[in-house]
Amino acid sequence: MNIEWLNSELFLTEGRPLRVTGARGIRVCCLQGTVWITTTGRADDIFLRSDQWHEIDSRALTLIEGVGQAQIRFECPAVVRVASRRWCRLGDELAMVLRETAARISRTGRVA
Repeated sequence: MNIEWLNSELFLTEGRPLRVTGARGIRVCCLQGTVWITTTGRADDIFLRSDQWHEIDSRALTLIEGVGQAQIRFECPAVVRVASRRWCRLGDELAMVLRETAARISRTGRVA
């Protein structure tokens, strides 16, 4: 997957599939029209309409084609999820410290 495609909008037409490999974790967002997605090794095909998305779950060859004319955008939500997990973990750690501090204050009447 060419990183320059991320967050770029592409116009697709019928009969001219876009060939993508190594795109695991990339989200295909349909902005307009209908999009057909098929991935090597998967029995099912995906059809997206406007405001729908599909996250590619394989590094295998994936074909993306417009049914008629369509417009898509590639996004990388995996990066967002990693950042969110880090913030959640930090929030959990902070909450634990605050609970422990509050427990000490309630037992002793002062911060130890």
